[in-house]
Amino acid sequence: MAKPADKEALQTYREVLLEFGGFKDYVIWRPRAFGWVSAELDGMTAKYFVELMQDFVRRGGEIDQVIETREDYVYYRFHYDLRMPVSGRSLYVETAFEHKPDIEDCTIIIVNVKDK
Repeated sequence: MAKPADKEALQTYREVLLEFGGFKDYVIWRPRAFGWVSAELDGMTAKYFVELMQDFVRRGGEIDQVIETREDYVYYRFHYDLRMPVSGRSLYVETAFEHKPDIEDCTIIIVNVKDK
């Protein structure tokens, strides 16, 4: 993992995922991402997938903070990637983060999920 460009933002992302990830509106899905999960991971719910993300991070799984350069997402400073095992597969989970001054106003957006 490359050193994060903004350690504070990465820590806030981590806190939002771990502390608020189970609550509605703190982690939201782009339709394409959840469509892939629904089609590829039989019986997987959005809630359970987020719980798997939380468990991965709690066990020391890394979150990569990548400076965002793509035009469609440039209003986000970074995207945050998790490379985690799920149901015997190695998945790449790309997320964006709406980082706000108040942690309770922050949102994680699951943008893409695919086999790594």
